[in-house]
Amino acid sequence: MFRFVMALALLLLAACSGAGSDYLGKWENIKNPKDAFSIIRNGESFLVVKPKRSVLDGKEMGEDKLPAVLEDGLLKVQGGMGVATFAYIESSDTLSVQSFAGALEFKRHKGE
Repeated sequence: MFRFVMALALLLLAACSGAGSDYLGKWENIKNPKDAFSIIRNGESFLVVKPKRSVLDGKEMGEDKLPAVLEDGLLKVQGGMGVATFAYIESSDTLSVQSFAGALEFKRHKGE
């Protein structure tokens, strides 16, 4: 009986730890590949890591790390202009991002 309980506990732990794994990785805007970000795990939540760019010349000036949480299968990021909602679309391996600026679609970056 003890082995069964331990096996069940390990199975539940493994299933829960993978929640949101589809969001992990580097993503690029389908219409503008220079518009890219990465999603990484941060304990039980996530971080959306996006390069900061100069408005004058577009050069990278560090990065922003925005906290994100998984709610009802959607990744949500609270920003200064409201909430951005990320939905993973399994059939196309893309992200649909809804924010105050409208909807954008991102594809998974495939190597360097």
